[in-house]
Amino acid sequence: MSNAQAADIQSPESRSENAAIVKLVPESVTTRLDTTRVKEVGAQGCWITEAWFRAVTVLGATFYKFHHRADWCQDGNRVLGVHFRTHWFSEVSATAYPRNVESDYVTPSPSWEVTSFKKHLVENCTFQGACISATHPWVKLILRGNATWSYEAGQN
Repeated sequence: MSNAQAADIQSPESRSENAAIVKLVPESVTTRLDTTRVKEVGAQGCWITEAWFRAVTVLGATFYKFHHRADWCQDGNRVLGVHFRTHWFSEVSATAYPRNVESDYVTPSPSWEVTSFKKHLVENCTFQGACISATHPWVKLILRGNATWSYEAGQN
């Protein structure tokens, strides 16, 4: 293992969880203006926001990516509403088994700030079917009335 790889594994953004190293990857966010929805509801802006959490194995391969998306509108002062929310997995390893949603909520709107949260159970299982560990990835989107947003992601 190179010194750069060792330093990456020890960084505060990553932690060892049984057989996998799990870290937050900085490029893991996107947002775009939903111009069709802006016209429909008369909002100042409507947005499609997505963030994800990537679990990485000790060897550096992607174990899975857990995505969370929220579509929302704002008027400059308040989030008017979150009209669509979803989650999914991509780049799933052959031994990663997404199971059930453990937590799923969105805080009330209209409000200056609205939080959309998703958490899921993923088991790490052998090819013979024995599961040896579990992870609980989550993504929280923090949406604001002035069209700014942020996110947090991790696992516990």
